[in-house]
Order: sequence, then structure tokens, then C-alpha cells
Amino acid sequence: LRPRRALIVNPTYGDYRLACQWAGVAARSFALDPEEGFRLDFSRLAEELAGGELVFVCNPNNPTGRLTPSADLHRLIGAHPDSLFLVDESYLPFTPEVSLLALPPLPNLLVLSSFSKIFGIPGLRLGLLTAGREHMAHFAARCKPWGVNRLAQIAGEFLVENGEPYRQQVLAFVADERPAVTAALAKLPGVRVFPGEANFILSRLEGHTVSELHRQLLERYRIMIRNCGSFETLDGSYFRISLKSGAANRLFLEATQAILAENA
Repeated sequence: LRPRRALIVNPTYGDYRLACQWAGVAARSFALDPEEGFRLDFSRLAEELAGGELVFVCNPNNPTGRLTPSADLHRLIGAHPDSLFLVDESYLPFTPEVSLLALPPLPNLLVLSSFSKIFGIPGLRLGLLTAGREHMAHFAARCKPWGVNRLAQIAGEFLVENGEPYRQQVLAFVADERPAVTAALAKLPGVRVFPGEANFILSRLEGHTVSELHRQLLERYRIMIRNCGSFETLDGSYFRISLKSGAANRLFLEATQAILAENA
């Protein structure tokens, strides 16, 4: 793509910056405000766009889980034709939101999709990029001869044909389980929960770091939470959990409550 620079909406997946480093593209961070629930501020983002940049947006975002309506993103991208936007929709299948791919095509839009998250097959490394013909011609000329292994191809063909009923089950589970876990987590002392829509929940320990909670949950209960201090613009007070079964979620909540009460 050879952009003049990259703009990464943070906090987010760290490999966007790594890809920029490998490509020799200077990248700046556009930091979302935790006091606004990590909402994407379109007007503030528009002020950063000078043309010629590649903007990385993860929707719903990782690790915040915050979802931006696709129609709103589509309007933003259409209003800035001199900037390229790469929108990562890897976690979008966990939500009922329509994909940008279902909206009128835009020449400056590239969309990343993944089978890894919704179907739990990260080891097969199966995903795809959708863009306009001109961009895809450039990518095709630089594509590895074997971009998809045979096992991933077989799995992908099966899931394209048979995966939607399972996705609907996951949607129903997330819609039922996430509000319950979020409400219970927010009642724990010193825990602030951020709004989101994905199958994971971002929280913050007010006035504390997560390292001790992480250690005790792992050693005493064999529960591992994600310390989000490695995400750009976040610190060691943030952590992320993924929704599991109802029983596993209750165990996590009870264990966390016990540890926080002991350390109060």
C-alpha cells in the first residue's frame, strides 16, 4: 500500500504496529479515552487525517470489546477518500452487527475477517482480506504461493457451508451471558467494567495492579486472566476475561471476589 504513515486506534491488537515496523512505515497512536468508555470519537479522529495514511481500526475492538456501528464507520471512511482504512472484523461474528462488506463498496476500505475467533480454530491460521480490485491486484502479486494449508482449507469449506447455526448459538449465548457476568463483575470492590459487545470483557482494578490477582487466580484456581498492561495506552491495572461456560464464569467471579476481599 505504501502509505505515508499509519494511524493505529489504541488500545488494540499489537500486531498492527509490528506489521508497520516490518514494512518500514512510521505509525502513530490515536488513543481512545477510558473516561468515554473507549468510544471511537469520529470528529477527533478526523482531525488527525491529512491524507495518505493507513488507519487501523479493530471493530469490535480488542481488548476493549467496544463496537462501532458499521454504518457510522462507513460514513467516516467515505468522507475521507484520501485516507486508507483497514478495519479488522475478526470479532464481529460475535455480534449481530452487519459487516462493512454488506454495505456499498468504498475504494479506500480494506476489511480483515477471521475464522479463528468465532470457530475457535486459531491454529489453522484461516482468515481473509477483502479490498477493491486495484489493491487486491497488488496483494496478489506479493502473496505467498501457499497462503492457506490444506487442513485450513477443508475446515473453511465446511464452516462456510455449515457454520451459521453454530454462530447463532454463540450469539444467543453472548447476549445472555455477557450482561450477567458484566453486572456481577461490576459489583466486585474496586472493579470498573468497560462497555463492550464481544465475547470478552475489559475491566480495571481501581488503585491496584492486576499482577497479584492474576497470580492467585492461576495458582489457586487454575484460572488465567489476561493482564492488559502489554496493550499500548493501557497499564497493569487493566485485565480482560473471555466468556466461558456459565459454571466457569461463576467460578471466576466467586474466586475473584474471594481474592479481592482477602487483599482489601
